[in-house]
Amino acid sequence: MASLEAHWGEIQKLVTTALTSQLGYINKDAFERALADVKKGKLNQLIVMMRGVALELWLRQVACRGIIHVDGGPAMSVRRELASTFQS
Repeated sequence: MASLEAHWGEIQKLVTTALTSQLGYINKDAFERALADVKKGKLNQLIVMMRGVALELWLRQVACRGIIHVDGGPAMSVRRELASTFQS
């Protein structure tokens, strides 16, 4: 849980600009509630949260590599922002 607290800002940023919700894989509001529950210590949502974060990171990497194309909106800024991260 200490690791979650240490990286909470990064995790929240993932959710607010989530490709998974833009592409219809995850309900953003439900995922945000699950994250908040985990932060409050309700560990029954931990697996859901971890799977959602893993899917989000995978989708972002796929988009960065140009395997999928995401048009406009926050997803494109996420793609540009993360392109340098994954190329280093």
